Amino acid sequence: YIPLRISFRAHQMKYLVDERYPQADKIGVIQDQLNTHVKASLYKAFEPKEAKRILDKLEFHYTPKHGSW
Repeated sequence: YIPLRISFRAHQMKYLVDERYPQADKIGVIQDQLNTHVKASLYKAFEPKEAKRILDKLEFHYTPKHGSW
């Protein structure tokens, strides 16, 4: 069993890689510090080979812990 929020995040990343930006070499993903577990969620939702394929196209950037927009 995979919690819905984990599965949803993983499938969002797969959508970005496969559907939205299939031609991109790298896709920058900006997240707040609360969403630091997306990498692990990919390995929970997909086979390791598929999770690695998706992660290889993603580049994560995190917002500062103490800052405002």
